[in-house]
Amino acid sequence: MIGLIIVRLVSWHFIDGFLYGAFKLNWVIDLGTSWIVLASALYYIKVVLTLGARAR
Repeated sequence: MIGLIIVRLVSWHFIDGFLYGAFKLNWVIDLGTSWIVLASALYYIKVVLTLGARAR
């Protein structure tokens, strides 16, 4: 059981190093997904306005 706990601590430390290290991978992921959502919303607005203009 203690061996499993040590392995878990080591692996979490390794992952935390990637997420919260100097590069801040979690910030990159958060900003990237935010930009994807923004781009999708703008694309949706463009499609709706284009379809609305064709219907008139």
